[in-house]
Amino acid sequence: MKGRTAATLIAIGMLSSLSFVQAQQPNILLVIADDVGLDPVPGYLGGQEKASMPNLQALMSQGLTFDAAWANPVCSPTRATIMTGRYSNQTGVLDPTTSSLLSLDEHTLFEQLSISAPDYATAVIGKWHIGGQPSDSEHPNQQGVPHFTGLLSGGVSSYSSWVQSTNGAAQGMGSYITETFTDSAIAWIGRQEAPWFCWLAYTAPHTPFHLPPANMHSFEDLVDDPDSIAANPLPYYLAMLESVDSEMGRLLDSLSWDEVSNTVVIFLGDNGTPGSAVQSPFTPNRAKGSLHQGGVLVPMVISG
Repeated sequence: MKGRTAATLIAIGMLSSLSFVQAQQPNILLVIADDVGLDPVPGYLGGQEKASMPNLQALMSQGLTFDAAWANPVCSPTRATIMTGRYSNQTGVLDPTTSSLLSLDEHTLFEQLSISAPDYATAVIGKWHIGGQPSDSEHPNQQGVPHFTGLLSGGVSSYSSWVQSTNGAAQGMGSYITETFTDSAIAWIGRQEAPWFCWLAYTAPHTPFHLPPANMHSFEDLVDDPDSIAANPLPYYLAMLESVDSEMGRLLDSLSWDEVSNTVVIFLGDNGTPGSAVQSPFTPNRAKGSLHQGGVLVPMVISG
């Protein structure tokens, strides 16, 4: 991994492997978890409290686990790099706020796929965050994404009250966002008759920390109470990470055996764990948002 971020390697690897993609035509599922460093993930850094992630561990056992993958310390630059194969100083996407808009002049992964692998169906589902103002509602489609449904901005104030954008049309939602993203991916994949590439970007376990639906995690004794969360956010963060694993498993379970056998799954964190939930050997001031290892070392698993 020396000299290349995980995001750059994914983008360059996919772009440089298009001849293989055309010849073999595997389906490709890219799952991005939001704000996940190495410390909470099974298989990395012993000694910490870990989320229960049996579906990711199954992918680890069948594929490659990268232990020196690194991303940007915040999410928008990482996502722009995956989208273009270019570093943030080249794209101009430098932070998640004032410099988070990816220029339409950039040549994106989806634009290249439409040229080099036109038989592929492609979609982005979930968090976009490289152009999320109301005036940018069609931004994913303008960047070569034929189907986008999800969240344009970087986060939500409530996981059960948010605005979904679908190919430029906005709709207020009262459903649990992690579950909705999975439902959208299952529905889109189910409609495809050609090989497909699905970019599925969850908002979890990004703040606000909360207790996910009971069927998505193993923390039976937690209460969804603001004071309890503020006093000890770590178990809620871990429960939210478990919800990502649970929903990723639900998506994979929805596929036929033949489809699973012909699908490459890539799992990636977009930056390190937030300081309020980070664990040793990282510290709160050397976590998400910093250029220290706790801010840029991320899990990456490729299986298939």
